Amino acid sequence: MYRILFIAPTPPRYTGPEIATKYLLESSLVKRFRIIHVRSNVRTNSKDQGRIDLVVLFRFIRICWQILWKTLTLHPHLVYSTIGSNKSGFVRDVCVVLLAKLTGRKVVAHYRGGNFDNFYKFSSTILKRIIRFGLRQMDIVIVEGHRLKGMLDGLYPRDRIRVLYNGINPVDVRKGLPVHRDGKPFNILFMGNVSFAKGFYDLILAYKKILEKHPEVQLNFTGEIIRLDNERNIIPEYFSGKIKERFLNSTDEIIKFVNKARSYNANHLGFIEEEAKRRVLEDADIFVLPSYSEGFSCAVLEALAFGLPIVTTNVGALPEIVTDGENGFVIEPGDYEALSEKIIQLIEDQKLRREMALRNVEKAEREFNIERVAKELGDIFVGVLSVRKDSTE
Repeated sequence: MYRILFIAPTPPRYTGPEIATKYLLESSLVKRFRIIHVRSNVRTNSKDQGRIDLVVLFRFIRICWQILWKTLTLHPHLVYSTIGSNKSGFVRDVCVVLLAKLTGRKVVAHYRGGNFDNFYKFSSTILKRIIRFGLRQMDIVIVEGHRLKGMLDGLYPRDRIRVLYNGINPVDVRKGLPVHRDGKPFNILFMGNVSFAKGFYDLILAYKKILEKHPEVQLNFTGEIIRLDNERNIIPEYFSGKIKERFLNSTDEIIKFVNKARSYNANHLGFIEEEAKRRVLEDADIFVLPSYSEGFSCAVLEALAFGLPIVTTNVGALPEIVTDGENGFVIEPGDYEALSEKIIQLIEDQKLRREMALRNVEKAEREFNIERVAKELGDIFVGVLSVRKDSTE
């Protein structure tokens, strides 16, 4: 049985990479291989992303020691590691990859995001050299959707890029369809960081327009509030025109809305864990994520599995999850007018909601079953190891 050193984050935090890893470690992947997991979390919240302090540095040193110790004592055949796209995160991940390469292991790197091209474009000259050097050390790079391969053009060979969707555990797929009960407010659900990057400010603008026509609706939203200064590490200087102006003014407006949420028939549920998340999903009528930057959103996948019609944006791999007009709507990021129109259409068309719900439950079971994803990842591991074996014969 092949031994895989599996360097990846797990909950808590309950964000996309952590949830995706959790599902993989609960799948048949652990029966096919001996998985040696090193938990790579160095932060406990999203607010401090990109910052370096002594606590983070200590956690990173401890992770590196665990990697080195387990590599030298357990002799894994291959190293699997997630990689990020902010300055401190990527440099950290390159150090991890170098540890693996120095001990002679092949490396499969998994990029969980949708913004690598802009990360590279707006990096300093020195960081660009580190990025190119780091990528050269990776034997295979996995991205989260076919649309995301182009992020690495000019930086990494396409024939060494693999596509792997996120998966969902079948037990987390809703049995039956969502039913809107008479007398209950129509519930719009948003899950993600309460930030401009996730489209929350655009949702505020759209929601206020929706209330003018449908004052009975309700907005439930979860997640941490991410201020402008922290978002600069996630969404850098490439906004322009009206979008840039909206971005620069967004933090105060988001905080003002959150503080007065009840007056808008909205509820900020804050950080929620698995059981609470299930209840929130079961209570929702539709799901909205008007993000500006995304890889393959676990929140969208969870909404899909719960049969919620989805309104999202044409970024990352989201159009590979949501087909416009079939199981939801796909709009352009920043178009809050279209966002409000599509939400209103779903509010007013119960038959359409039911059709989309049925397609989403079927799609989750058919295309995003975690066992299918685990098999594909295992096949990637075997392919890399077979090349190594053949080359040494």
